[in-house]
Amino acid sequence: DYMKTPAEVKTDLPAVLDLWAPWCGPCRRLSPIIDELAKEYAGRVAFYKVNVDDNQMTAMAFHAQSIPMLVFIPADGQLGAIQGLQSKETLTKIIDEYLLGK
Repeated sequence: DYMKTPAEVKTDLPAVLDLWAPWCGPCRRLSPIIDELAKEYAGRVAFYKVNVDDNQMTAMAFHAQSIPMLVFIPADGQLGAIQGLQSKETLTKIIDEYLLGK
């Protein structure tokens, strides 16, 4: 399904990195929402799950102060990020407007 580290990102698609950890309750609640979005945006947006315990350098690179944290990587332009548990509606709006320019 998902690659483990952004170093493995080989895509021309805009991407969403889900920085999470198994012990994080809000991360566990966000996970099924991310899974749904990954299916709905298949072929248009790449999704990656990054376990911060296993990828501490990646977490540091994105200045992850708290998790869950989603990093939005447009095809061109500046990275964006949002922390905390978010609704599917909020994430759909961000993906549509920020990553896909709708």
